[in-house]
Amino acid sequence: MSTLKVIATPILSLSPHPNADRLELAQVLGWQCVVPRDRYVPGEVVIYIPVDGVLPEALSDKLGVTKYLSRGRVRAAQLRGVVSYGLVMPNEEGFEAGQDVTAHFGIEKFEPPITLSGGEVEAPHPLLTHYTDIENIKNYNDLMEPGEEVVATEKVHGTNCVHALIIEEDGREVFMASSHRHRRREDPESTYWRTFDDRTKALLREAVVGHRAALLFKEVYGGKIQNLNYGLENQVADVAFDLQIEGRYMDYDDFVALCGRHGVPVAPVLYRGPFDRGALDAIVNGPGVSTQVGQRHHIMEGVVIKPVRERWNPVTGRTILKWISDAYALDKNATDFH
Repeated sequence: MSTLKVIATPILSLSPHPNADRLELAQVLGWQCVVPRDRYVPGEVVIYIPVDGVLPEALSDKLGVTKYLSRGRVRAAQLRGVVSYGLVMPNEEGFEAGQDVTAHFGIEKFEPPITLSGGEVEAPHPLLTHYTDIENIKNYNDLMEPGEEVVATEKVHGTNCVHALIIEEDGREVFMASSHRHRRREDPESTYWRTFDDRTKALLREAVVGHRAALLFKEVYGGKIQNLNYGLENQVADVAFDLQIEGRYMDYDDFVALCGRHGVPVAPVLYRGPFDRGALDAIVNGPGVSTQVGQRHHIMEGVVIKPVRERWNPVTGRTILKWISDAYALDKNATDFH
């Protein structure tokens, strides 16, 4: 998941819409938005409402967009052949650039409904933590350092899962599974326990040596999980994408080596090399791009980008970003976009 902020921010540039004389393209942060022609000028501070913002009806009525929203939810849209991400509105109250106005306008983040069909919920455990909130790269254009070696892995469209090994204070070894911040009771029929196999347990036992907690983060995908089932009609599978040991994430190469030793599949690598926005854009949105997971090729949700060596920064904490594909953003079933 990631945060959603409605902020006052300048329009970086304006350019003609290729297919509509009365529209133009505004660049706001890292986003492209279709706006009425001659409404704004470059450098003007506007209010940007991102995709997955849920507007109060009074505000959407004022903007004249209520009929285009789904229960107030802003979605990516294709307007005369061009993708538009979010809404731009005039800064009538004169907010300063950078000011967070989410609460002022009563805008909330869309949250997809969470099903607990993956098994009954147990009491939480203090060492069983949730995964990093991953922000969208278009909100943080300068987070990656020029030339920094990064890895981009496919963002698989499934349900997040944590497989963990906790060593209790009395030395007992306890395996746990969780999802959506809920610890799941052990059940062979549970989505989150079906892939908790001996390979995963052996990996966690190696990782936890000298520590009290090792958490392997996975994406479970397949039949009846999301609208993209990767050709697994009545089956589920998973890929691992991160490992945390007592709050510290493992560097990528060490993580892959550990998974390889135990035969645990990892999310496909789509790019590795110096941080390059153009190269990454081609991987996410290039012609013919499709998923590398499962038994059926279809649209790819996007990629997760992080430095090969873990590092922190004062803006987002952990340095990790996601880039969602245009094809997925326009899919009516898309979730966890922003």
